[in-house]
Order: sequence, then structure tokens, then C-alpha cells
Amino acid sequence: MTPIVLKILAVEEDLFALREYSPSRVERRRASILLARGEGLSQRQAAAFFGVARSTVQRTEYLLRDAGLEGLRDLRRAGVLRIARRAEIVAALAPMVKKQPRSYGWLRSTWSIELVCLTIREQLGVDVSVAQMGRLLREARCRRVRPSQSIALAPSDRDEQLERLSLWLSAAPAGDVVLHSDEVDVHLLPKLGPDWAPAGVRKEVSTPGRNKKHYIAGAYDPETKDLVVVDGPSKSSDLFIALLHELARRYEDAGTVHLVVDNYIIHRSKKTKRALKALDGKIRLCFLPPYSPKGNRIERVWLDLHTAITRNHRCADIDELMAEVRQYLAAYDEDGVRAAGHRRAA
Repeated sequence: MTPIVLKILAVEEDLFALREYSPSRVERRRASILLARGEGLSQRQAAAFFGVARSTVQRTEYLLRDAGLEGLRDLRRAGVLRIARRAEIVAALAPMVKKQPRSYGWLRSTWSIELVCLTIREQLGVDVSVAQMGRLLREARCRRVRPSQSIALAPSDRDEQLERLSLWLSAAPAGDVVLHSDEVDVHLLPKLGPDWAPAGVRKEVSTPGRNKKHYIAGAYDPETKDLVVVDGPSKSSDLFIALLHELARRYEDAGTVHLVVDNYIIHRSKKTKRALKALDGKIRLCFLPPYSPKGNRIERVWLDLHTAITRNHRCADIDELMAEVRQYLAAYDEDGVRAAGHRRAA
């Protein structure tokens, strides 16, 4: 006999009593599963007989093995989380999940609800079920989110540099224009992202074969929401220069165009400098500190573009995809992000 079967037989009478007289359906089912195992049913047979997953049978055995009959209690009915302890747990959750599980000795890089339960048991000595912990996490205003990246190579005074740049731009003379500019890659191979689907159904996105790329350079005015874009087959100085000429044409009647850009090489190339000189000071480049993507407001436009068009797309070739991208960006410039996302396809 296995050790767990021997333990079941040792408390068989108590299990019979629990099965017959417990007011909790959970406790009665746990006792029934263990009694069936004691009578010789395998884990698979017991799971099939009671209509549960095999993992439920295993978990029930672990409860008896680790905590004896006390482990079979239904904590929801036992009133383990009294008001005082509940408040204590809720207060402990946010500081805990701010840290990594490794801070508490676990060999994981992300939290699971089960791991939160185990850590609370270690830290506070309170057993909490997974379902209850999910409710407590919501009560503590904790949620599962994608982390944002920070760049270790960014200069230590990046925030101060950004603040100085913002103050300088806000003091630009009346009639001048402040725009945020950057480039974005459009891949034929679709980016994958979440989408609504019926329960149990997972949508499929077929890849159209070999990847191809096209590139967009854009300039965005956060105040007026105006968007100017050009596109081309390569992310070169020629693409950026085409944008400069388009901006000079679009803002011909305005003052100086202050263009906030990152430190990518096409913004500093000799070819770009010659083009800027030929424009006779119409456009002035304002460089962000290194590794400062959050300082460029056009990044939000590219994120909206990927969300609406390039993620999970079904276009057969790059020309079809770029036609949809151009239509979306034109609508973005005219109507804003919400209306652009609700436009009919051409």
C-alpha cells in the first residue's frame, strides 16, 4: 500500500463521519474521494467516478498528507478570514506583489495566485483559498498587467534633460510649431495580440510567408492632433528628408517647425544636415536624451496603429497591408484615434 492509502485507512472512521455529517459539500466530496482511494480506486478511476479532474484528487490527497483532517476543512465556511485578519491581508498584498517572488525566496519571476497564497501563509500564518485570494487582490487594487520597460543605459539626468526640453519648447515664439517625430516599421508577418473570441475558441492568424517590411516616418502635434506621414521601402535618410520637405510644405505659412526627434542616425546624418540647411532654418531638430522613448508623443500614434491594423492582420501582401495603414493614418489625422478605429474599410 502507498503511504497516502495507509494514512487514509488510519483515519477512515473520521472520513466516514465527515462524509455523512459535514454541512459543507466541499468537505463531503473530499472525504468521499479519499474513501474511494482507500478502497483501491486509482487516482484516474476516482476522478472519473466523481466527475472531477485528476488534479483535484491529487490536491485532496496533499491536503490530508500535509495537514491531516484539518486540511480537509472548507475554509470558506470555517470563517478563517475574520474582519481583522482580512484587513491585515489586504494591506500586505500591494507591497508584496510590488516585489519579485525571488524577494521571498521563490524560484519564479512572476506571481501566480497560488504563490501569493503560499507567501501569505508564510508571512501571516493564514490559509487563504485561491478563489478568495483573487477577491482579496481585487480589493487591494492589485491587477495583472504588462510591465513597462526601463532602460539601464539611459543617462542619470534624463528626467532633468526632458524637463528642460519641455520648458524650452513651451516658450517657443507664437506662430512656431512643435511636432514630435519618429519612424515605425510595418511588418508583413502579423504581430499577435489579444482579441475577443467565444470561450474555448482560439482564433488563428496565418502567416503569409516570408516577411517584408515597409517604413513610415511621421510628425505629430499633440496640441492640434495633426499628423503628417510619409512612407518608403527603407528607413534611411531619404525617408526622413521626405518628411522634412512635406512638413515645410504643410507648414509653409507657420513660423519655425521645432521637430522633437530621437538620436537615430538618419536624424544626424550628413545628408539630413544638408537638407536642413537647404530649408534655410524652416525646421529645427530638438534631440531627446538617449533612450527616452516616453518623451516622444508620437509613440502613442504608432501603438494605436499596431492595435488597430497590424496586429492579427489577414493581409496577403505588403501592398494590401500598407493600403490599410495609409487609410487608417489619414483617418487618424482627420478624425482622431477613436473615429479612425471605427472607419469602414475602403
